[in-house]
Amino acid sequence: MHLSPELEELGFLVAFTGSGGGASVGSYASLNLSYNVGDEKGRVDSNRLALAEAAGVPLSRWILPRQVHGAASALVGLLEAGRGSRDFLSGIPRTDALVTRTTGLALAVLTADCVPLIMVDLTRRMVGVVHAGWRGVYAGTPAAAYSMLTEGGGEGGQVLVFIGPHIRSCCMEVGEELKEAFERKYGVGVVPTSDTGAPHLDLETACVLQLGALGVPRSDIFTTGECTACSQGYFSYRNSGGRCGRQGALTAMTG
Repeated sequence: MHLSPELEELGFLVAFTGSGGGASVGSYASLNLSYNVGDEKGRVDSNRLALAEAAGVPLSRWILPRQVHGAASALVGLLEAGRGSRDFLSGIPRTDALVTRTTGLALAVLTADCVPLIMVDLTRRMVGVVHAGWRGVYAGTPAAAYSMLTEGGGEGGQVLVFIGPHIRSCCMEVGEELKEAFERKYGVGVVPTSDTGAPHLDLETACVLQLGALGVPRSDIFTTGECTACSQGYFSYRNSGGRCGRQGALTAMTG
């Protein structure tokens, strides 16, 4: 699990999990956090409870969305505590990003190649979490979450953005239609060409450009730099043919 000790000292949890250290077996081995991929519920329960203990936030205070590869964001608080934490259907419907001002609530999204982003407003004390595949990046989900995080907050906020493990350009070969769509929106730099001449989509660069257009400096955006498709220890939808578990991105204000 990737953690930020510096942010923990400031009262923020920022964590990205991998695939190891859990109870699931087979295609879901072993720290699968999703109830919606075919894994046994009891094993997912065990995995989430272990993560909740490690993170120091009980499942009763987790909130997860029912992700749909869209651009909808939701501002959540105590009334939503526990939604999506013990099952899939109780999650916030048709939402791919969550934001909260409430201390002690953990927001989470689940991925297996899509881009997980965590946003932390150090001065206005807010956090957000984003799930964005290529559809979400193209639709502007990171920008929508950032706008919700900063809306009405006044001047002086500093938002740090953390981009977790996802499928990187080395493994994200795309067709001409998607190449042209992203180049029209973000420029040719987001679709580098491989040695074979095939276009490869750089989702991270697209996210950075999207957030930069809203005023987020590159120096406030951090990345783990790991590719879920070619690095060990992550679930990859593309590599597994669609049958695999999901890792998580988790954030909270802890104090």
